[in-house]
Amino acid sequence: SLEAMSNGLPAGWKHNRSTVASLLARHFGALEGIPVSHRTRALEAAVRMKENMVDVETSRFLPRAGVFSEASGFAGQRKSASSYNVGVYVTMNLFSAQDIGARSQATLESEAMAARARDMRLREEAEARTLQSSIQSLEKSMALLEESEGLLGEQTRSARELYRTGAINLMQYVEVLSRRADIIEQRMNLSSEYTRTRAGLFLLAEGPVDAGSPQAPVVEEKK
Repeated sequence: SLEAMSNGLPAGWKHNRSTVASLLARHFGALEGIPVSHRTRALEAAVRMKENMVDVETSRFLPRAGVFSEASGFAGQRKSASSYNVGVYVTMNLFSAQDIGARSQATLESEAMAARARDMRLREEAEARTLQSSIQSLEKSMALLEESEGLLGEQTRSARELYRTGAINLMQYVEVLSRRADIIEQRMNLSSEYTRTRAGLFLLAEGPVDAGSPQAPVVEEKK
């Protein structure tokens, strides 16, 4: 029975009919903008860190200035004395074998990582646009099949009544049933493809599973 199969569902539980598109939209979120994956955001954060390292390496060759003060006291059997010194110092790294080329290397590493981040973002944006275009095409096809299935459902009911009255023979009735079965199979295949495509877009963004969780960041697509 349904109660035995419910596996502890709350009393009075009822199922809700919904389309595949609405179900996935509820769990995966609406198709808004171009998602940015965690990989891209992590790589862009590493680029910013590398840019900071360029500033750090540059600071090795900048002059350093400061002030200092010193106070001393002396005490003996005959007399005591004290002194106070104040000064300014300036130091500069004129030559250090360890630091030669450090700034150039840090700059090259920063530029290389920035290029990788740009390439990854462009590739992910292209993939996301392709998936979104496929999703829109699949949604239109599913809507057309749903409409066709409704029409064939009416034809099936009419054919059943005609078969009961003897207006059509068994082969004609089976032909109507076969056409409806073909539509149902096509709709199931489209639903599976739609689910895989939506899941691919979701995994690309690596967004949260729960609809109530914060959504993955998106980049608004400029028209």
